[in-house]
Amino acid sequence: MNIKFYPSHLYGDIYPPISKSYAHRYLLSALLSEEKTQLVLNNLCNDVKETIEIIKAFGKKVNYHNFLLEIEGKIKQSDQIEFNVLESGSTLRFIIPIAMCFFNKTIIHCSKRLIQRGISIYIDLFKDKATIKERAELTKALITLTYENSIDKYLIDNRMTLNNDGSNFL
Repeated sequence: MNIKFYPSHLYGDIYPPISKSYAHRYLLSALLSEEKTQLVLNNLCNDVKETIEIIKAFGKKVNYHNFLLEIEGKIKQSDQIEFNVLESGSTLRFIIPIAMCFFNKTIIHCSKRLIQRGISIYIDLFKDKATIKERAELTKALITLTYENSIDKYLIDNRMTLNNDGSNFL
């Protein structure tokens, strides 16, 4: 968003967009909480909107009005969950381990481009505990994770992935 200010008296409120990184962390904390959570979020990007939809798929009640997001309820009791992450690598990386803690089977719909970026960190991490299948078509893809019991402990290598030019890749 580009805004030009010219010399004059200014008044009013400015609401800068929330950091996508912070928004994901707040939302996932709210997902894991059994208490009602209220967050002030504005100018939501598509990745954050997808994370909100996934929170609904987990069984939480979500209400968003005038920048106030309310999340309440408990995660549903079920053997499986199915949701869409579109092209959000951040959402995918954040949600897989959470889903594996609560469900025996997770079905994730995403773009072919996202699946090409891979989920190798999880394939390596859960190779002895889960079956991970990837299927890509022309524009859509599907990731299915199946495991016998929910996983309660895991360690993730937190080194950041870099683009070819050395910049951070999220």
